[in-house]
Amino acid sequence: MAIIKTLFSTKELAEYTGYSIHSIYYMIKNNTIPYYKPNRKVFFKKDDIDNWIDSEKVMSKKEIEDLASDFVNSKNN
Repeated sequence: MAIIKTLFSTKELAEYTGYSIHSIYYMIKNNTIPYYKPNRKVFFKKDDIDNWIDSEKVMSKKEIEDLASDFVNSKNN
């Protein structure tokens, strides 16, 4: 039976995301990554990290063109 991981330590988050541990601590210091710190130990919720990664998506050229086209069409109607 597989255990589904919902909380990560810093080391586990580094393995999950591919970021270095140093980069993760830098993001913690600058409050650019969602984290929890009960009793001075840092944890990350998988759902929070997945949402954070999704929120940093860079749109493709096609997505931007489609968005612009939809905007122009909505202004012309």
